[in-house]
Amino acid sequence: MAERLNHFYSEVTQVIVQHGIVDKLIGDEVMGLYFPALTRNGRYVDAMVSDALAILRTQGRDSPNGPRLEVGIGLDVGPAYVGIVGEGEIRDFTAIGDVVNTASRLQGVAAGARSSCTRLSRASLRSTGARSSRSTSRVKPNP
Repeated sequence: MAERLNHFYSEVTQVIVQHGIVDKLIGDEVMGLYFPALTRNGRYVDAMVSDALAILRTQGRDSPNGPRLEVGIGLDVGPAYVGIVGEGEIRDFTAIGDVVNTASRLQGVAAGARSSCTRLSRASLRSTGARSSRSTSRVKPNP
């Protein structure tokens, strides 16, 4: 299992670091962050959507044999606190905010080599020329 996860981490992080940064490896998840300063012409949303599609392709989406892993990707755009949290010996670099929680919930409803995104990132998806099936899922908002 560890060998399979390490291979997955390697493939996914190679895609993310082209335009963003890898924040965390969380069990079988990889959390990436995208910022205007890290992308050409500040088009970080386009980069994020393009990378999501590239990740799905690396995992075999649209291959005749089907995906190697049933990867689900959640995308959202918005403000978040990004920095060091914790005190003493336990400190961590991370992102915190509604946008992070929403992306996590969207990832949870995306299944079977699919991505799920908010309206903000859906507009960018269309601008990349990518195929998009219009389906709607309700994600419970934060209280």
